[in-house]
Amino acid sequence: MPLESQWKVVRRFILWPIVIAGIALFIYFLPVAKIFRIQSIIEEGEGKPKLQIPLEETVGKRLEFTLELVKIKKFTDLRPVYEKYVDAIGANGILDIVQKVNPKCHSEGHDLGKIIYAKLQDIGESLQACQDGCYSGCMHGVFMEVFKIEQHEHNHSPVGLKSHDENIVQAIKARIPEICYTKSVSILYREGECAHAVGHAVMFVLNYDIPRSIEHCKLFDIDPMDYYCATGAYMEYVSTHGMTQKKGETLFYPCDTQDFPAACFRYKVSEVFRNHFAKGGGFEEIVQKCMELSGQYRLGCFHGVGNAHMGNIAEGNVPITYVCSFGTEEDQFMCIEGAVERIGKYHPEKALLTCQNLDGWRKELCLAGAKRAMYSLDKSWKYYF
Repeated sequence: MPLESQWKVVRRFILWPIVIAGIALFIYFLPVAKIFRIQSIIEEGEGKPKLQIPLEETVGKRLEFTLELVKIKKFTDLRPVYEKYVDAIGANGILDIVQKVNPKCHSEGHDLGKIIYAKLQDIGESLQACQDGCYSGCMHGVFMEVFKIEQHEHNHSPVGLKSHDENIVQAIKARIPEICYTKSVSILYREGECAHAVGHAVMFVLNYDIPRSIEHCKLFDIDPMDYYCATGAYMEYVSTHGMTQKKGETLFYPCDTQDFPAACFRYKVSEVFRNHFAKGGGFEEIVQKCMELSGQYRLGCFHGVGNAHMGNIAEGNVPITYVCSFGTEEDQFMCIEGAVERIGKYHPEKALLTCQNLDGWRKELCLAGAKRAMYSLDKSWKYYF
């Protein structure tokens, strides 16, 4: 069977109607079942947890929420439906359903994080409510809302929010160097993961102005933090803009023109492959496109190749020995790290199996990457900057 026919990239949501029906029955008959559980309960008033309601008390309302949620065709504007139900089923109830509808959710968590912070007005409490919901998408939304509220506080113009408003810019700049080192953040997330969330927020708040957003990411105190911030900024841009291309833009835009190319390619290449496979294209055709680049752009592209196939590598659909076998040793280095660090974070039980067929320095690199997982500051950065 051809390699590309095994991949599931373009078939992700084919069975959703069946899944939705199953979820509805599951909620109705098994009200205490949970996929997501908040580990830290925040006390409010007389011992009542903030934005947390026992799932067994919200069976009917969660079913209503499910039926309304699945009617929404575009999962980029979920805030209204979240706001409608959060007081009735809690943030935990929303996450319970969203993660059942799409166990691989991420962007769906952004709007939930936004409304959690809008209600609680406290970063630490909001992050505790989110935990790792939707692969940290909820946490990213918290930071988006933090900076958005600061926009409103520093912008009194009726015209709206502009990326060039210096009051807003200065307010954001003042927060970036210290926000990831506060106790309320550091007890829950690695510094690099926090920087990634800040990158999402900066790109969102600055209206997807790429150069301005990346300049803000450079305000952290060390290069790896700047890089992780850039990963969040580019992820936010790519997840919002997808494969839309304006006249004159290249296949990999904006990654082949901007700073921190690896931070950008790790998300853009996933979109490129998804679009390419949907049109019947093959794996090696995109790899060849990476080979046509040079310097850090080429290395970044191979990093994106690894990241784009993380899921299929972890599931055993395609070996890392094939995906990361192309190009120079430097290209392969970046490809392996692009795949295995993410596997180490989200599928740690499969990381060792992923690396077993590699040998020599490749196996050592793979095992080290799997162990430290994503967002480590302690790694070799020689091909990233």
